[in-house]
Amino acid sequence: MTFDQIRGPLERVLYIGLTWAAAKGYITSTDVATILTALLAVGAAGYGWWQNRPKAIIQSAEALPGTQRIITSDKELSGDATLTKTVDK
Repeated sequence: MTFDQIRGPLERVLYIGLTWAAAKGYITSTDVATILTALLAVGAAGYGWWQNRPKAIIQSAEALPGTQRIITSDKELSGDATLTKTVDK
């Protein structure tokens, strides 16, 4: 699923829920837009972080034809860390 396929229905559900809360008097009608915007912004930031973390970027680069994964480890320089790098064949 793409971000837009998730965001569209989620936005409608949140909007309906917040409008219901405003109709019941739990929040004001101006709070509906403020809360909805904040929730969508936080969700978009979380989704953007998840899609652009180093592991996801490496995996998407590996999926391209003509690339391979090279794993190197140098314990003297980096302790027990492992460096992962994608290069062209």
